[in-house]
Amino acid sequence: MRRNYLAVLLIASLCVIATPAQSEVVSADTKMSLVKTITGDISPKSVRSSGNGLVSAHNMMYRHSVTIYDANTFELIKTVSDSVQLSKFGYSKYTSTNRGAPVEGAFSADGKYLYVTNYAMYGKGFNREGHDTCSPASRYDSSFLYRINLASYQIDNVYPVGSVPKVVETTPDNKFVLVSNWCS
Repeated sequence: MRRNYLAVLLIASLCVIATPAQSEVVSADTKMSLVKTITGDISPKSVRSSGNGLVSAHNMMYRHSVTIYDANTFELIKTVSDSVQLSKFGYSKYTSTNRGAPVEGAFSADGKYLYVTNYAMYGKGFNREGHDTCSPASRYDSSFLYRINLASYQIDNVYPVGSVPKVVETTPDNKFVLVSNWCS
């Protein structure tokens, strides 16, 4: 049931973003219709439109991936694994490959990057997985924000954030990435 609901939600989101918002007439009579159901090895917590032809689905710890689609054809462009070697990005205290749990995403205004929050991190160095019921006193592990380069569809940078980061947004001038941390 949850997978069907998420697939319908993803499709509804794709339908909404396929046409620029400025040209839409919104009224009580406006109706959405199902265009296509996207299936596959996905379990999205959220989806996001780039506004210029891409849609991303953030598949949490259920699939450990971000899937990126063409907004016009609904075809899968790339599945990006959430596995990273944090030490390659300067975080030497993490010596093995770690996994995240992609929960939300935001495209940069210039269309070059997708920033993805990870609900929790998994692997050596992470012992206290986050939870929705929490407070800063819960002392859950801090997590990381990933930056996916949309030219290569690779994670090309990571940024430390707080515990259980969720909503992420970029500023229109590309100067800042804002992250809400649910538990810190």
